Amino acid sequence: MAQIEIVPVEGLSRFTTFCKLPRLLYRGMSGFVPPLDVERWTLFAHRLNPHYKLVEEQKFLARRNGEWVGRIAAQIYKAWSPSAPARRSLARLTPSTTSTSSALYLRRRKTGCGPAAPSG
Repeated sequence: MAQIEIVPVEGLSRFTTFCKLPRLLYRGMSGFVPPLDVERWTLFAHRLNPHYKLVEEQKFLARRNGEWVGRIAAQIYKAWSPSAPARRSLARLTPSTTSTSSALYLRRRKTGCGPAAPSG
């Protein structure tokens, strides 16, 4: 079984890949209608979506054998504290991608506890 590599989304090229991933994954499937690119950019861009004022967020792409196979958007509300309920953490996953490490990555980056590198 091939390993899945989890890569942080940094830079315009990876951001574009993150936004267009459903189009790449479901290309050629009957009934699939890709979303408008500008709508995806508005949803996922920090400067265009006011939701990002409330959260600390990191996007990840998943790659297997050199092909993109999934995406992850991990978010932690800025008002989060260790005593806050777990529901304040949110991770959105697309099919074929699972990772419990993305929320831990953000928590470690914010608190400085443990390594700040995601593991897949």
